[in-house]
Order: sequence, then structure tokens, then C-alpha cells
Amino acid sequence: MKIKKRHKPISFFIGILLLCILIFIIAIAIPIPTTFNVSVTTERIEFKTTDENNSRIPLNNVYVYNYEGDSLGKYNGTFHISEGSKVIAERISNGALTIQVENEAKKSSGILYDTQDKIINEADSFIEFYIPKPSERAIKGENIIIPFSGDVVLGRAVNYESYAYNPALVRNGKITMIGKSLFANHFFESGTYDLNIGDQFVIEQAKSKAYGFVVVNENPAMSAAYRVVGKKGRIVTPGPVNEETGYFISTTFLSRFLYDSFFQSLSWAFACIIFISTALTFIKDSEELISKRKKKK
Repeated sequence: MKIKKRHKPISFFIGILLLCILIFIIAIAIPIPTTFNVSVTTERIEFKTTDENNSRIPLNNVYVYNYEGDSLGKYNGTFHISEGSKVIAERISNGALTIQVENEAKKSSGILYDTQDKIINEADSFIEFYIPKPSERAIKGENIIIPFSGDVVLGRAVNYESYAYNPALVRNGKITMIGKSLFANHFFESGTYDLNIGDQFVIEQAKSKAYGFVVVNENPAMSAAYRVVGKKGRIVTPGPVNEETGYFISTTFLSRFLYDSFFQSLSWAFACIIFISTALTFIKDSEELISKRKKKK
């Protein structure tokens, strides 16, 4: 009977211990809001404007086309992208640069301004800008810069491409993850990931819109840099694509133990306090034990 009674508290203790371990494993694996800093060379970038801030593109002597492909002439000025419009910028190797803007609600895709910042007219729901030789402009000292903010999809998923199709792809790049300390306004780098040719990068559970810009110069393709806050990112590698394709990257609670120097300092301080208090208790108990033995003698 005594053995059975002893087994009950031991089993209960083991169960509590296993439950605590399980909770700890789940807790450290939960992703926390992460700032993803993306620097990439790509032939394609897509973004959707969520408001009208930072949504004006400077355009100098570019060709303009409508949805049917009809020429609307040359344009010189700035184009203000309307809210809810999708923008796709593509440049394959050293080829021409195309910027397509389409409003998914079939409203105006934006407003055309002249060089004096006066409104020329409102664009239709679709408009395309075409720059045939951006490299030659760069040699003369004129880079093309496209600032953007909104929801970004970098590259395209490469599944099956026919021989007649020339897809615009991510060439290479790097993603740096930045986490925020739990106890202060302190940030730490929690890891970096490389993007390879044909990869696609998207944000899952975004906590902010992306802020950044695209620059087109004498180098092939386009260079893009932006930052966005989200729970996790997904890198989709070439091949068959579904909802589980690719792999997720994120900052977790465990990252704070590994990379957050402020959190590590607090952890060490807390561990020292526990060690000192334990040592003092041990010394005190030892002194009491020695004193009791002396009295017995």
C-alpha cells in the first residue's frame, strides 16, 4: 500500500514536469513580430498600395500605353499611384524596364502630374510605362528610382515554364531578420538567409506595410531594398507550388536567448542572484549543522 501511495505523487510530479517541458518547447518556437530587411537583385517585383503615402513615381521621357497596348505618347513628370492599385515592375537582364499599374477595383490607377506638379489627367484602371534603354540613361548619370510602400511580393514562383516564355526572376539577395527585445526598446539581429535564383519571398501575417525602393541603373535587372514587419516570412523555392511549399523563417522566443544581448544580460543577472541566494542558504545551513555537531560534542 505504501509503495502505491508513493507512486501517485511521483507520477503526478513527472506529469507536471513533462507538461512544463512541452509548454516551454511550444513557447520558444512561437514566432514573434520580426522586421525583415530585404536587399535583392531581381528582375521582377510586385507591390500593392494600401494608402496614398510614398506612392509617387518620378518618370522622365517614358512611353505610355493603355490596356489594349495603344500608345498614349511620351510622358515627363510624376505618377501618383492610387490606393488599392497593383504595381509590377520588370526588367530582364539589360533589357527594357516596364512598370504596369492596375487598380483591381477598376477605378483610376493614378494621377499624372507634369514637371510643375500640376495635374494633367487621371489614368484609366490600367496604365503601362515603358523605358527602352535604362542602362544608357544611367551611364549619363540618370538612375530610375521607384519608391514604394504597401504589400510586396518579391519574384515569382517558378513551376513549369514553356520554352516560349521568358520569366522575370529573383537573381540573388539577402534577408536579415531583426527582433525587438522583450524588456526595452532594443533590437537584435536574429539571423540572415540568402535568396537564390528563382526564389520567391512573401510575408505571412504582416504587421506593417513594406517601405522601400527599386533602383534601375547600369547593372542588369533591378536592385531593391525594403523592410517590413511580420510574424514570419516564406521563401518559395522553384518547383511545384502549394500552400505548404517552401520554408518559413522567423524570429522566435528562443532567438532572444541566443541573440539578444540585453535579454542575456538580464538572464545572467537573474542566474547570479539565484546562485548567490542558493550559496548563502547552503553556507547558512552548513554553519547551523556544524554548530549543532559542536553542541552535541
